[in-house]
Amino acid sequence: MRDGQVLIGTSDSRFVWGDGWDGNVRDGWQRWVDAEGLDATATRHPLQAVGWKAMNAAELCDTMEFWASASWPLTRDEAQKLAVDRFGWTIEVEDGTSYLMNTVSGFTVTDVMMIDHKNVMMDLSLDVSDTIRDVTPESTAFLGDTFTLMVREGESRWGTPTKTDFEDTVAAHWDVAGGARIEFTFLPKGLTAMYETPQGAELSRKSGNR
Repeated sequence: MRDGQVLIGTSDSRFVWGDGWDGNVRDGWQRWVDAEGLDATATRHPLQAVGWKAMNAAELCDTMEFWASASWPLTRDEAQKLAVDRFGWTIEVEDGTSYLMNTVSGFTVTDVMMIDHKNVMMDLSLDVSDTIRDVTPESTAFLGDTFTLMVREGESRWGTPTKTDFEDTVAAHWDVAGGARIEFTFLPKGLTAMYETPQGAELSRKSGNR
């Protein structure tokens, strides 16, 4: 609402024959109408995920808070063991290197990327939704709605995030207690989350990446 008016929109050209509509067939049409005397009904339609999966917003934020409460600094092996004990994730070894895998959520990509420096964990990131092979308006709506719920849950816990928007990528991050950073990212093909340890965040600041 703005100045006693309500913005309404539609993508159906059958409704836009009258004056006052702005837009086009690609982006849809909008118009402002007087709120006084407006007879409107709000309905809620459960989102149909069409088989796509994503982490529940509360579960994601619980996961980030678990990492935020860990006793940093930790080595890569120590962080992996914590993940196995807490979340039931698994460790796979290839050519002598251990890799952490989120095999519990069942997403398309299970790898949990872990970056360390001099054997001290800097950050870890993971997919928090399925990877969308063929991007459609339905998949974008699914990811967008899910991302919005994740950010709202994060905001309720850590305050207002800093948001960045570049082309098709939207990110929200929080600098949390202890000097760490939590970030959620929306891309057309999926959602990701990153926890940057206090040591990683400090290194980013010193290197001028902040």
